[in-house]
Amino acid sequence: MNSKSLKNVDTKIPVYVVVFIPALNEEEKIGDVVKNTYGLFKGSEERGFWVDVIVVDDGSKDKTGEVSRKAGAKLVVRHPYNRGLGAATRSGMQEAYRMGADIAVKIDADYQWDPQDIEKVMNSQKPSVKIIKKIKPLINWKGK
Repeated sequence: MNSKSLKNVDTKIPVYVVVFIPALNEEEKIGDVVKNTYGLFKGSEERGFWVDVIVVDDGSKDKTGEVSRKAGAKLVVRHPYNRGLGAATRSGMQEAYRMGADIAVKIDADYQWDPQDIEKVMNSQKPSVKIIKKIKPLINWKGK
């Protein structure tokens, strides 16, 4: 499957992808990750999709949220204290759903997961791609 096949054939509307980044005390790297992710997907509409980046600040004690906003994150979700990766992932998925994403992809705030691999993951048939409509029943919408 190539990225052009991501486009909805009936409507020619590009697929909306939300990349979410759980982060804890990552002020040193998060800005670069956000900017790099947007930079990699500039003009992606021609390839059948468009990307927004959100950051889930999981109770950071540093300026992770502020740096994320300045770097251009569409949204920064802030947990008042560290709730852990599972809760941060759930928050990212919930926000992606609320934003109307067709696909949500989680990457790391410190480049353990290279943003260049996002398009490869989107085009794969592997379950690491989270298609929002299919996972809706798995998300606890009350945040518990």
